[in-house]
Amino acid sequence: MSDDILIGEIPKNAREALRVQLREFKGHEFVDLRLFVIGPDGELVPTQKGIGVHPRLLRRVIEALEAAEVETQRPLTAALCVGTGS
Repeated sequence: MSDDILIGEIPKNAREALRVQLREFKGHEFVDLRLFVIGPDGELVPTQKGIGVHPRLLRRVIEALEAAEVETQRPLTAALCVGTGS
């Protein structure tokens, strides 16, 4: 894969967006989750804020994000107790 493949773009606010892309680096494919900001020319440009996830870990990352989504529906104090084992 020579070109990045844009999977999705999630607006964060008027100046930032989170992009999900399939990328390749040194012959290894990965999913890149990266914050983009509007540059001087008005186009979105990538920042250093992001993470690359190997495809074999993707299911576990999705499961963790889904668990985080469930936790956001509970009061914060209850979620903190679960996370600390209390």
